[in-house]
Amino acid sequence: MSSKKKFSFEKAPDMAVKEDVLGLVVKDGLKLEFADERLKNDKDIVYAALAENPNAFRFVADAMKFDEKVCLKCVSPYTWALQFVPEQIRADMEFALKAVNKYGGALRYLSNEAKDDHCIVLAAVQNCGSSLQYASQSMRGNEEIVRAAVGKFAHSFKFADARLHRNKAFVLSLVKNSPGVMNYAHPQLQGDKEIIAAMAV
Repeated sequence: MSSKKKFSFEKAPDMAVKEDVLGLVVKDGLKLEFADERLKNDKDIVYAALAENPNAFRFVADAMKFDEKVCLKCVSPYTWALQFVPEQIRADMEFALKAVNKYGGALRYLSNEAKDDHCIVLAAVQNCGSSLQYASQSMRGNEEIVRAAVGKFAHSFKFADARLHRNKAFVLSLVKNSPGVMNYAHPQLQGDKEIIAAMAV
């Protein structure tokens, strides 16, 4: 007796149908690129796409690129998507503070004003010490900012202003809890007996 094999073919997703697109972007956010333009302005789809891959922001409808909630979904230590957020949003100081509180490294893509703002930079380094490297020169020379960064990640001291690398009193105040800062202190301080003694305590 012969039997006939039955073949079933999956229906290709319709990129103009919300349910089909939603089913795709939850698995691969970048599929948003191929969605119908109308659906690139759908919050359910956009949020799902960005949750899977923040880099999908490039394909979001222009109108939604000015939505703060949408833009904040681009803030992540695993993506560079924040650079695609409109400049006027990244220049907004309230947005900047929210962004660095979510991930300090977001400071890299914010405005020069934000990078020179004490409150924003302090929040950034308290979240991620190495974000000190993106701060303005004046903030990298600010003792409170640098101390907070070192407290989070000792090796962030390498991004501090050179003046602080030579400041014995400041280095001395750091080494007891963060001996790693000595890797970046001025050579003249490397063999300082008082500093070495403080490290041994």
